[in-house]
Amino acid sequence: MAPFPFTSRYWKTSLMLAFGCFAMICVNNRDTVMKLSNSKQYPVDVRDNSRALTKLDEIRVPADMWRKPSKYPDWHPVSLPNCCFNRHTGEPWQSLLGKVDVRYYGPGMEYTPDDLKGAIRDMGGDMVLVGDSVTRLWNGELKCYLGARNAPDAAEEKDTFLRDMMERFLKYSPEWRKLVDLNTFGKPSYFKIPAEAEDVPTQRVMYLPFTGRTSSGMEMNLALMEYLNDQYPLDFSRQRPFFVINIGLHYNRQDGLEEDYRIDMKTLILHCRKLGARCIFRETTPQYWDTPQKDGSYPGVENATGCFQKTKKSFGILTNWRNDVMYSALKECESLGLEEGGLVEVMPLFKKLEGLNGKHVRRSEDCTHLACDANNWEPYHVSLTETLIGISNAKTAV
Repeated sequence: MAPFPFTSRYWKTSLMLAFGCFAMICVNNRDTVMKLSNSKQYPVDVRDNSRALTKLDEIRVPADMWRKPSKYPDWHPVSLPNCCFNRHTGEPWQSLLGKVDVRYYGPGMEYTPDDLKGAIRDMGGDMVLVGDSVTRLWNGELKCYLGARNAPDAAEEKDTFLRDMMERFLKYSPEWRKLVDLNTFGKPSYFKIPAEAEDVPTQRVMYLPFTGRTSSGMEMNLALMEYLNDQYPLDFSRQRPFFVINIGLHYNRQDGLEEDYRIDMKTLILHCRKLGARCIFRETTPQYWDTPQKDGSYPGVENATGCFQKTKKSFGILTNWRNDVMYSALKECESLGLEEGGLVEVMPLFKKLEGLNGKHVRRSEDCTHLACDANNWEPYHVSLTETLIGISNAKTAV
């Protein structure tokens, strides 16, 4: 047998062949990506894209669901509206801040505003968001995402509707009349989702602030939910609404409020089950406070040192204790019965957001509230779409 030709000429030829094969693979990979981009045909498993996106773009799920769109600028299937405007100049914030540097590339990324409109319509009835300041901000982002930002609903009409609704609530529950100032009560809000056709009924999205950290505040929230579930459809000739609820960020462990949170969660869950209301409990979103534990949890005013300044690779496991409590409370209440027509579901969200950092209202002082940017809030919208479609599909399959 002839000796193996370990010559410089042999190595040069081998390296050239190897480089040529590598170049062909890269070109084919690029062509595959561009074909997906141009035809808007996505991998069959794009909703569970841990395999599809890893193969195409070395993406790690869930930590790297946030990617720079500049690499494949045409690949993302959804164009988002510009939802942020300078209130003094009226100019779009996006033009002031520069181009978008990250975009959500995780499960549900293919859903559009029209998909969410259809999912809400298929649920029937209005949607009521119950929650804290994060929920209030999401309500504003939803208004833009669903095309209602420039809808012809005058402020006067909105105020008239809300006052009328609260007056009817106080007639339904007169014990609250002495305690409610209709001019200042918690700033509830609502908007109409633009109808796609004249024969499609207009649906409303309402936001009700959660005031449940006191016993009277919790009782008020429960009474309002009861009114909206039972009497509101009769007063306004509407279908029964459904609720999307989250209260987690009102409760901090360092303040000793974990058990209070568990009790209040169970109170809300049992109320939904007793009323036969349609309730979806949204997962609480991550926080990014730079704590010694590197878990992102709010350390209190005296110990707050700002937010994580780098990506997820540089910090530890974000605490998810609030959602652990929520799931535990839901499990405890499962055996307690659910009135006919009722619904208790969960809207997952935490994992979609845990890789996003540095996108808050005040980057060094607020590590909880996301800034006004449609890209930041897209996971909220697609998660709601996924949840509502799942509920409708389950109902159809029965």
